[in-house]
Amino acid sequence: MKKGVKMSFDSAELARLSKMLKSKEKEINKEAYVGLANIALNIINQAKTTLKEVGAIKTGFLRDSGYVRKDKDDQVEAGFKATYAAFIEFGTTRMKGRPFLYPAMRDNEKEIERVISEAIKKIL
Repeated sequence: MKKGVKMSFDSAELARLSKMLKSKEKEINKEAYVGLANIALNIINQAKTTLKEVGAIKTGFLRDSGYVRKDKDDQVEAGFKATYAAFIEFGTTRMKGRPFLYPAMRDNEKEIERVISEAIKKIL
């Protein structure tokens, strides 16, 4: 008796699936937007807390530059506008990095996957 589950696809089936998903991309983005926007707000807030914990707040400018917005493709964009945010996140030749955004994103990966998966299921 064989155990497990097996699926196979040929390249034509994969191409058809890819084309179908591409045609539904805007609908999926729209369906997932609210959930992803809420997760993005959580990520920004978590990153702000981490900035304080790693001692990267002097004036509050970096912390206050956090944003979440919808881009032209109806996708959620989150980040920090301060020009030196990347220097804090990744470091420089003279300063060790103090990651604040990436850890927050990593902590929310499963929730992001769940929201996108639910949107795909609903649209398809």
